[in-house]
Amino acid sequence: MKIDEAIALVEKEGHYTDENINTLWEALKESNPVDFKDENVVKFMRFINKWDFDPRIQTLVGNLVDYMDTKGVQPPCLNGCDDECAFHEAEFGDKK
Repeated sequence: MKIDEAIALVEKEGHYTDENINTLWEALKESNPVDFKDENVVKFMRFINKWDFDPRIQTLVGNLVDYMDTKGVQPPCLNGCDDECAFHEAEFGDKK
């Protein structure tokens, strides 16, 4: 399943469930992102930033960081974010 389809599933259900969170995670992994600015990661980050906080999503973000770390990709800054940070860009949009 592609990330767009996984996001659409959550939107259709109107809330997070264990199943649709797992689907989001599987879609992210299947997209095989190369870095945190990967189109699918950015779509995911923009999506979750529009929804209410859910601790299961926070766990998923931690899993994403761990997954990327195993690929040798360092996470973007998590404190003192600047315009070049992938998470900042996902949350606030492309400033270009």
